[in-house]
Amino acid sequence: MAISPLLRKLRYEDGAHIYVMNSPPEFEQELATLPPTVLRSVRLEKRVNLVHAFFTLRRELVENVARFTLLPPDGVLLLSYPRGGNLGSDLTTEIIRNAVAPHGIETLATTRLDAVWSAIRCKISRSAGR
Repeated sequence: MAISPLLRKLRYEDGAHIYVMNSPPEFEQELATLPPTVLRSVRLEKRVNLVHAFFTLRRELVENVARFTLLPPDGVLLLSYPRGGNLGSDLTTEIIRNAVAPHGIETLATTRLDAVWSAIRCKISRSAGR
């Protein structure tokens, strides 16, 4: 089973240990196509090297963002949000950037997941959360 083009673009790869938080059913269908070489954890733990979290509200993001600094500096952090206020969201790329910056997290690139959701790939500074 190969990793789909969308998941590959998001940096999911063979051998990854992933933690996915609050994903919508449509994305769970995409995740179901991952090969068994990609391990999924039910909680954020030390061996996780890719976190993909879905948020609709700024408050939810702010409550959780500090946890993500536990990722290793070469880890992948993806923060997904509904574009254009879909699903009652108050998130934008600028709001996300401003919420994560104080935690040493830099936003890098945005990828469209589907008609509603986008993902922002982030980089964690070496000194964040350590």
